[in-house]
Amino acid sequence: LFSGLLATALLPGLTVTANADSTSTGTIGFEAGSLIIDDGGTDLSTANLDFGSNEISNADKTYSNTNTTAQATVNDLRGSNAGWTLGVAQTGQFSYTDSNSKTHTLDNATMTLNGTLGSDSTTGVGSTVKTGVTLTPDNQSATLMYATEGNGNGKSIADISGSTLAVPGATVKVQGNYTTTL
Repeated sequence: LFSGLLATALLPGLTVTANADSTSTGTIGFEAGSLIIDDGGTDLSTANLDFGSNEISNADKTYSNTNTTAQATVNDLRGSNAGWTLGVAQTGQFSYTDSNSKTHTLDNATMTLNGTLGSDSTTGVGSTVKTGVTLTPDNQSATLMYATEGNGNGKSIADISGSTLAVPGATVKVQGNYTTTL
């Protein structure tokens, strides 16, 4: 709001005073962006889980993820408040192919994603990260993080560094590095 008095001398000795009340506005527009799923960088490389190198055992064991930066990020820049769901699927059991081209699997091994909302998430984003998300090696999607309608705009980070892998003692294990795809 601009207001003030304008006094101008038009003729010597004659002063005209004008009262000028007026308003001004500021505007900004936004165009819809996209919904991006990554690790907060340019790809999903830090979303990798690593359960270490372990001795073969015939006891039931639960191995903890050693990648302390494991995370998945949803950047919702659509500006629609439509909500979203981030699902994770394990495409097959952990497997290893030896030098003789024989494939070995960790039968009945169970991966559990233990997620928490990362501290670098946008304040007030309103997303929820689930913990105790058990994956099955049949490519069935399980929800890790979601935002209901009216929430989710901005950056939501699922810190999955606390994830685990349970391997039964009865599962046959051979020396090698087993992998799976999420």
